[in-house]
Amino acid sequence: MIGKKLERAECFHEAPANSTSLSKMAISSLLTDPLFLGALLLPAVVAALLVMSGYSEFSHHWLADRPKAILWYVLLLPVVEELAFRGWLQGQLSKTTYQRYVTLPGLTFANILTSTLFSLLHIVQQPSFWAAATIFPSLIFGFFRDRYQSVIPGMVLHIVYNTGFLLLTF
Repeated sequence: MIGKKLERAECFHEAPANSTSLSKMAISSLLTDPLFLGALLLPAVVAALLVMSGYSEFSHHWLADRPKAILWYVLLLPVVEELAFRGWLQGQLSKTTYQRYVTLPGLTFANILTSTLFSLLHIVQQPSFWAAATIFPSLIFGFFRDRYQSVIPGMVLHIVYNTGFLLLTF
C-alpha cells in the first residue's frame, strides 16, 4: 500500500455536502484555523524571499494598462479554476478510493492527481518552471478543499496568491 488509509477526523472538518457553501460555523472555524491563516501569509513570505534573493524574472507587465485583464487574473480566473479543479475534478476523484488514502499528512491522492493536472495545464500559459511551481499552491488549495469539503477556502487563497504574484510583478 502506497498511502495510509485516512481516518476522516485526522485532518478534515465536517462541513456541508454542497462544496461551494460554508456555514457560518465553518467560516468562523476557517478564520481561526492556524493552518489557513498560515496559508494566507505564505505568499508574502515567498515574495519577500524572492525579492531578497534578487529574482526578477516576472512577466506580467502586460497587465499594467489593462484593468479587465487584472480583474480576470486576480478574481475570475481563480474562481473558474477552483470550481473546475477543486470543485469538479477533485470532487469526482473524492468519490472514489482516491479520497481515502493519504501519501503525506493531509494530502489525498485526489488532491495530488488534481494538482498534478492543474500544474501541467499551466505549461500552456507560463514558463515550465513557474508551471511546475503551481503544484505547491495547488496542493494547499486542495488540502483546504478536503479539510472543509468546500471550494471557498481554496478560492480565497487562490485570489490572495494571484493578487500577491501580480503585485510582485510591478
